Amino acid sequence: MKPYLLSTVSALAISGAASAADMPLKASMLPQTLGWTGLYLGAHGGIAWLDASQTINGPIGTTCTAAPAARCDVDATGGVFGGQIGYNWQSRDWVFGIEADASGTSLKGTETFAYPGFSHVINDKVDWLASVRGRLGWAIGDMLFYGTGGVAFGHFDAGWLRIGGAARAQFDHTASGWVAGGGIEKMLGRNWSARLEFLHYGLGRNSFGSTVGGTYTTAFRNDVSVVRLGINFRP
Repeated sequence: MKPYLLSTVSALAISGAASAADMPLKASMLPQTLGWTGLYLGAHGGIAWLDASQTINGPIGTTCTAAPAARCDVDATGGVFGGQIGYNWQSRDWVFGIEADASGTSLKGTETFAYPGFSHVINDKVDWLASVRGRLGWAIGDMLFYGTGGVAFGHFDAGWLRIGGAARAQFDHTASGWVAGGGIEKMLGRNWSARLEFLHYGLGRNSFGSTVGGTYTTAFRNDVSVVRLGINFRP
């Protein structure tokens, strides 16, 4: 009986030791997935497109369309550069987050419109954009596909002037509105990730009055679309 017990115990011990030795090997063979939970900060750069319009009401036809209300469109393309900071929470494959960002832009457009008896110069410039957004994404391996949206802010300097006349208006204003978009982000390693995203900013409709050369009301609409590359670091 004793030899039988000894042989049984020895077999179990050897089997347990072999299983224990095999565990690290099996664990090392499992796919290692990096999580998205945590704080991150980074930088971005890309291309922006401005789609702006000015609708001008006054005693004399201004330009672009028939008097007394004239809508003048201004388009521009420029660069955008800035930074972002955010935090993600991951639950299984779902990723929830909040992000704040700010960008300087080189968006600046000028158009000259002819009108019977007058010519006018319309200008629009967007100096910077900022947003606070929520993010919702789906993680697949080291990739994150996400949508995003929230509140947006932007600063524009825009107006018009009548060539050879006194009538003009120029306004410097910080506007608020909305932003929405989406993107793809990829883990590059333990602490770094890179992304490609699209955002559209709608900065609302802002109306101002002026009395230079007559009494005018000018309504400004500024929409900006951005495609940008970004890189994030997780401390």
